Amino acid sequence: CDFSNYVDKIYPIEFRDTRHSCSVRDGVGAENVTLTGVDQILKAIYETTTGDFWLNKIGWLDEEVEYCDWYGVSCESRIVIGIDLRGNNLTGPFPYHNISMLHDIQSLDLANNALSGSIDYVTFY
Repeated sequence: CDFSNYVDKIYPIEFRDTRHSCSVRDGVGAENVTLTGVDQILKAIYETTTGDFWLNKIGWLDEEVEYCDWYGVSCESRIVIGIDLRGNNLTGPFPYHNISMLHDIQSLDLANNALSGSIDYVTFY
């Protein structure tokens, strides 16, 4: 739980992966698994990269659509394993810290967009 407390201090809720949270039950550490927060991480990606101007934004930010059904998002058992937004008119800096909180992501394709900045590979450890 020490790491979770550290992350809580660094990232506001919209930038934390809250799938895993620590709790103590009868003096023994226990892990509560939820999927809250993943949609907030994806929403931050949308907003930071001018999602309103994406060529395809089907499902994004629609509260009636599960984030696994958002265009370009791939999931297994409601866990994001891939994001493919190549050639979709993303602009601006990409919030790499958001992706680092999707611990099960296996692929990320952002080619042929107008993104700026860099992605710090250290954040993926």
